[in-house]
Amino acid sequence: MNNFTSDFAKNYSILGNILAFIPIGIYMSLFFQEKKSKPWMKWLLVLGTIIGSSLFLEVVKYVCAIGFSSITDVIHNSLGGVIGIGLYFILKSFIKDEIVNHINRVVIIVFFAVDLFAVVNTIVHIDLYVDLYP
Repeated sequence: MNNFTSDFAKNYSILGNILAFIPIGIYMSLFFQEKKSKPWMKWLLVLGTIIGSSLFLEVVKYVCAIGFSSITDVIHNSLGGVIGIGLYFILKSFIKDEIVNHINRVVIIVFFAVDLFAVVNTIVHIDLYVDLYP
């Protein structure tokens, strides 16, 4: 069932889901970098946190009847998180360890700003995203 009023709204929603989770991928990679475990275990822990966060948000949307819950949202959010993890590994090779704390603060601010924008934008323009009157 297609709940979008246009292809633009659908594509905008997909892009928003991906972009919203890129900072989470970066931040979770920074957060778990100090763990004393194998690198692949850290990656699985970060990926599990991203997928778990996305799944939690979709369950909350379903239970609270806010918008439409969709497995594709979980997939797009996870893709954004994986892009964030990739960006972290790229940036890590160029960044000294003492700068990590500053980046950590910036990522937190960007994460909250992007998510706040996404929530406000969705609330204000809900009629663009879903067909409220079928």
